[in-house]
Amino acid sequence: MNVLIQREMEGEIASDWQERIIYHVMYGVVLIIFMWLLGPRVLDLFSIRAMDQFVSVMVVLVVSSTLNEKLKNDSINRQMSFLQTLPVSKSQLVHAKFLHMLLLWCMAFVWLSSVISVNFLLNGGWTFDWWTHVWGFTSALLFIQAMTLLCYFSKGYQGVQAVFYLSALAWATIFIPLGLTLEETGLSKGGLWGIALMAAFIIYVISWLMAVRKVNAKGVPEESWDDLATDEVS
Repeated sequence: MNVLIQREMEGEIASDWQERIIYHVMYGVVLIIFMWLLGPRVLDLFSIRAMDQFVSVMVVLVVSSTLNEKLKNDSINRQMSFLQTLPVSKSQLVHAKFLHMLLLWCMAFVWLSSVISVNFLLNGGWTFDWWTHVWGFTSALLFIQAMTLLCYFSKGYQGVQAVFYLSALAWATIFIPLGLTLEETGLSKGGLWGIALMAAFIIYVISWLMAVRKVNAKGVPEESWDDLATDEVS
């Protein structure tokens, strides 16, 4: 299992955890400096909340794009077929994918929370209730990851991109109206995003178990590798 996890983490900016941490810390520091310069304390071009929302959206898009590219490359290179020739079980292939993306999500959560907290403190506007919007964006990311991986192990790579947009739309359709409804009851934004985050975790675990059951019963789906390879060349 450890070998499978290491394989999943290959090629993601740095070759080991130490280099990866250093890279993200440096990137976060540079971003914080820019946010401070553009914020209300210096140039006053953007509000604190506008910058934090922009960074949060970018994190969701970057991590989702990383997942999409990983699955696409695996399909083009027939990695799932190759790995099934090794002494590993089909369920371990699923566990490796889901565990890898959960680790990546945790890194994104810690990084985003840190950057936004520092930005709030530098600009003198930190509040716990507003900080919890990190839970909202990361819950959307976790939900998208769950639906994407479940689709991949159920139908293959074909349709993964469509699932990304559909799952993002589904999350917005569920939690935005729910937030407006619960706001009338006096529930804080922190309470709403806490519910969203717990729901996303539950859905992720359920999707994980469904993918394991699906692969054990019917195997890893076949991919249209020729079509994907043609798209990659073009």
